[in-house]
Amino acid sequence: MSQTLTLGPNGTDVPTIGTIDLAVEPLHFDSDFAIVEEAPGKVVYADLTAPLDQPWSLRIQQSTRANIYSGTSIDPSAYASSKRGVDTVVEIRGIGKVVDSVSGAEVLLPFRWALTSTMPVHATVDKTVCLALVKRLLASTALMSEDGIQEGLGNLQRGALKK
Repeated sequence: MSQTLTLGPNGTDVPTIGTIDLAVEPLHFDSDFAIVEEAPGKVVYADLTAPLDQPWSLRIQQSTRANIYSGTSIDPSAYASSKRGVDTVVEIRGIGKVVDSVSGAEVLLPFRWALTSTMPVHATVDKTVCLALVKRLLASTALMSEDGIQEGLGNLQRGALKK
């Protein structure tokens, strides 16, 4: 028996652009991070490359969800045999510093960015599906232009939510 997962939306190609290029370098966990907190389903890293007065952290946390259908509009007749799921959070937090080149005055700015997911525990949900959904999430911030994600995030900063 073979099972095929379809996610529903296929999207319409934007022929003048193709794809948005977003090169991402991996983080160097061996040299740049130290574990500062560890518990079942949770690891918090300190970024050792950050200045002491501007700490940055990375939290990766995962918990099981007994019923992934809770709060959805899916009819119970269409439920999978297992309702189990997994909630995952990957979060960075840190402090940026702005220094005035004339007065030397400093301002500290807090940042927090997170990627959260809830996904079913099912044989058809694999790393390829996860990557497709992360790409769709990032694409949802973009404009339909060559610099779509950067410009889209700039618009979001200004409260422009409509595309």
